[in-house]
Amino acid sequence: MSSTDFIDRWLEKANQHDNGTLEGTFDRFLTLYIVYNALYVKVGEKLYPNHKERKKIMEWQAATENILKYLDEEEVKKAFDIANSQNQALDRFIDSLFEFKVHLNKTTGEWNLKQELDFWEDLSSSNSERKAKAILKGIYQIRNNTFHGRKAFSPNQERLLEPASTVLNNIVKITYRKLKGQSDIW
Repeated sequence: MSSTDFIDRWLEKANQHDNGTLEGTFDRFLTLYIVYNALYVKVGEKLYPNHKERKKIMEWQAATENILKYLDEEEVKKAFDIANSQNQALDRFIDSLFEFKVHLNKTTGEWNLKQELDFWEDLSSSNSERKAKAILKGIYQIRNNTFHGRKAFSPNQERLLEPASTVLNNIVKITYRKLKGQSDIW
């Protein structure tokens, strides 16, 4: 199976999940993240053709910094603008990031207030690159918390995951479109 077949198949699965239910909201976010993970791996291969260089990149950097390096500022802005035109998803996502605790210790589940305050400062920044990195970091943190069991399976999580899925879906689409235009990487 080719990388594009894999991504297309998982995008189709993501579109089948119903954001109107708690289960569908969780499933859609996690399914989209599988696609995002495959894409930021491909982006890493594009940015760092040398395997040794690529191995030095931490996963959180691949999911945030590498994506921002690969997409130009206009592409990121377009993804965020589209997300916001879809039921104010970007604004709702940012608002929910101020409401929910997303910086949790992987082992203990305890909230890291210092990291959260730094994160909130980045989300409030007038610097578009800093803010974009914080938004992608928010998506990454939610994935970690959800995947590692630190996010409760409760109805209030829909307020966080539904707009997060919309923002993630738009980043995925723009990244995928750009990668497909550079067929040498597949």
